Amino acid sequence: MPCGQVYTLRFGGLAEAYKRIGYKPYRNLSWVERDQPLAQIRRDFVALVIDTLRNFGGLVQQDVRRQYLTINENLNLRISIARCRPLRRINSWRFQLCSPYEPDVTVFARLAPGNEAILDYFCVPGSRKKLAQITVSSQTPVNGRIEQFHDLTFLKDFAEWGRKRIRP
Repeated sequence: MPCGQVYTLRFGGLAEAYKRIGYKPYRNLSWVERDQPLAQIRRDFVALVIDTLRNFGGLVQQDVRRQYLTINENLNLRISIARCRPLRRINSWRFQLCSPYEPDVTVFARLAPGNEAILDYFCVPGSRKKLAQITVSSQTPVNGRIEQFHDLTFLKDFAEWGRKRIRP
C-alpha cells in the first residue's frame, strides 16, 4: 500500500479516494472533509509558535509529527487547535488532552466561530491525572487549571526557563 501522502497528493485524501471508487467505509469519515480547512491553520499556528519561541531565544526542536516541540532540550510542548462547536446559543471548544506523548505543557489555539481564525490561546500544564479533555464554553468561566492568553508573549517564559536550565 502507498503511504498516506500519495493519497493526499493524488486524490485529496483517503476519504476522497474511497468516494471515487464507491467504497463505503465502516467508519464515519465526515470529520475528514469538515476538518480539511483546519490543516493550513494548524500549520500556520505551529510555525508561529516556533518563530515566537526562537525570537525569544529558545532552541526549538520539532518532532516529525510537527505538533510536538522540545524547547532548549528541557521542556516538551504540544501544540493543538480547538475548533468552535456552535450549540444553539452557546459556542464551546473541546481541548483534547489525550496524546501519545506526555508533554509538560499543551498550548491550544482556540478558533473563533466559523473556524477560520484564531481567537485566543490556552496553556494547559501536563498532568499525572489522565484527563481526556476539557470543554470551555462561551458562557462558563475558564477552569483554574488552564490559563488564557490573547497573544503568544507568554511563550517568552518557556524560552527563558529552558535556557536557564541549560546554562550553568
